[in-house]
Amino acid sequence: MFSLLGATVYLFKNIFHEWPDAECLKILANVAPAMRGHGSRLLICDLVIPDRHPPAVKALRDINMLQFSRKERSQKQWDDLLRHAGFH
Repeated sequence: MFSLLGATVYLFKNIFHEWPDAECLKILANVAPAMRGHGSRLLICDLVIPDRHPPAVKALRDINMLQFSRKERSQKQWDDLLRHAGFH
């Protein structure tokens, strides 16, 4: 039997940029209970746009994602999202 409870690492690669904040919070709310008390780590492999003066290629990728109600997040947006979900 395979259990996700108490895994060492929970990896999300190119997942959260596909979803608005409300849906990301639901995903994080579902994984958080499995992590608590086990020393688990959350790893997110996704694009981070600098808060100021982003390179054109990253800014254009974000603009492109908006066509599909998706978005790339800045460091502050990631920090806010994770803090709101109860991660530190």
